[in-house]
Amino acid sequence: MQRFIIFLLLCSAIPAFSQSFFQKNGALQVKGIQLCNESGKPVQLKGFSTSGLMHYPQCITYDALKSIRDFWGGTVVRAAMYVADYGNKRDYNLDPQFNKTIIDSVVCWSERLGIYCIIDWHILRIGDPNDREYAGAATFFDEMSKKYASKKHVLYEICNEPSGSGIGWDTIAFYANRIIPIIHKNAPGAVILIGTPNWCQNLNQVDPSKLIDRKNVMYTFHFYAATHNYLFPIFFEHIHRIPVFITEWGPCESSGNGVVNFPTAEKFADAMRMHILNGDTVRISWCNYSYVDKNETSASLQPESCTNCQWDNMTPTGFFVREYMKKK
Repeated sequence: MQRFIIFLLLCSAIPAFSQSFFQKNGALQVKGIQLCNESGKPVQLKGFSTSGLMHYPQCITYDALKSIRDFWGGTVVRAAMYVADYGNKRDYNLDPQFNKTIIDSVVCWSERLGIYCIIDWHILRIGDPNDREYAGAATFFDEMSKKYASKKHVLYEICNEPSGSGIGWDTIAFYANRIIPIIHKNAPGAVILIGTPNWCQNLNQVDPSKLIDRKNVMYTFHFYAATHNYLFPIFFEHIHRIPVFITEWGPCESSGNGVVNFPTAEKFADAMRMHILNGDTVRISWCNYSYVDKNETSASLQPESCTNCQWDNMTPTGFFVREYMKKK
């Protein structure tokens, strides 16, 4: 009996196993306008987007993602896979295997760390998601959603920043109606993120009724505080109309450089934390752009930080983002 009591005392001294963020929340779902966990409770993801996978691969390592979780307080990472950026010889169209290998690592590492992962089909310079430069989208998402069908921590962003004259919601919906059924055939419960017109700014143009499949679908919004303070009215109104996920934002100019505007960024960030309109409360999930050591104001890390594995070597942007990432 005495030995049994000693055993119980020893066991009580062992710290309880700490569940990861993913273990606490499980497979995500969209209910109304809110991203929710497996139990249907509202959840807010906060984390980083990478820069282009081929631009700064030294910033995409297991230790980097572990730092996003442990030092920064992040719960999601967005793997920004540039599809057609011919200034670099390793975009997806020129080197698909290189990019898919990095995506596989990010999916694996994020699962191990218990955080969520967004696979981003990153269209950019050509703003029409239906353009022939992006003809590989259907094959890519078929492959990804089959490969990761059992990975409940994976979300799919099917077109970053649609833009250009004539590229409105009808054009985007036409594309989405091709891609969403492919993903949901392989991974029926997956959360899918759709880019919105004019560089993911015109939430007011989104008409969900034009989508064939609206299950677990969200609409992306991007802002850069030093450029986009005029977007407050659209943002505040439409986050209470449709489910929104901010997959890119920063306190700088939309170029990723230039001056910063922390007061405007703070106003957006406070609204993302919780916004109430006419008694309706919503929390917006987000990824800051970006977790990189590039010499520009959008970067959260000082130059050479990734090369030297200095994951806490923050820029002024980094200090600001970390404060909000850690806020409950």
